[in-house]
Amino acid sequence: MFKILIQKLLVFIKSPEWDIREKIRFQDTITYFFWLFTINLIGSLILAAIIRSFFLVENSAVSEILEEWRPIKFLIYGSILIPIFEESLFRLALKPKAINIGVASFSTVYFSLTKFLEIESLFYFEVNPNCIIRLLVSISLGLLVYRFSVNKSKHILRLWNKNFPRIFYLCGVLFALLHLNNYYVAANNNSFLIAIIVVLPHFFSALIFGYARLKHGFVFGTLLHSVNNLVVLSLIISTKGIV
Repeated sequence: MFKILIQKLLVFIKSPEWDIREKIRFQDTITYFFWLFTINLIGSLILAAIIRSFFLVENSAVSEILEEWRPIKFLIYGSILIPIFEESLFRLALKPKAINIGVASFSTVYFSLTKFLEIESLFYFEVNPNCIIRLLVSISLGLLVYRFSVNKSKHILRLWNKNFPRIFYLCGVLFALLHLNNYYVAANNNSFLIAIIVVLPHFFSALIFGYARLKHGFVFGTLLHSVNNLVVLSLIISTKGIV
């Protein structure tokens, strides 16, 4: 099964298609999940190790959060809430359904307004103008895009069929670039180029998560992302000696 999975994964990465959903037995689902998780974890760690052998890299965002949060809160945030949001933002709409595009639009606007209005975090909310504006604008624009997608479903389907490899890789690049702020790179020259190289493991993960989402469904892809983050973040906590 591992050999077949590798072959299918390579064919997909070479020429991504959105309509590849495959119904398999529950036992096979567990096996596929294990192998995709293993491929992603080992591949990401190898890339990260190679990059760190050339550059001094520190995950400054994680270090700062661990100084302020208890480990359990850190794990809930990083392995449950963040994967659900990121999968909604970057991979839900890989399947060109109106509801998927509407939810992805809501997530995009919500994320953008969180940054623009300088709100503490994605999951921070209290009754104040900024939080209310973020919520209402995100819902409104998400509903507008949903209605537009319903009316233009045939046009959207043609767009996806014609341009899906570009759409898929663009989502992967954006997912990787989202993590740029996580890192501090010790470099005097070409720091932006080096920073892009630093997030290559995230781009690799985007390819694996994208394949999982399209092949086995949104819940499968989100669980894969969640378990991956849980393992990686647990390793970070243990190496820092935090209890």
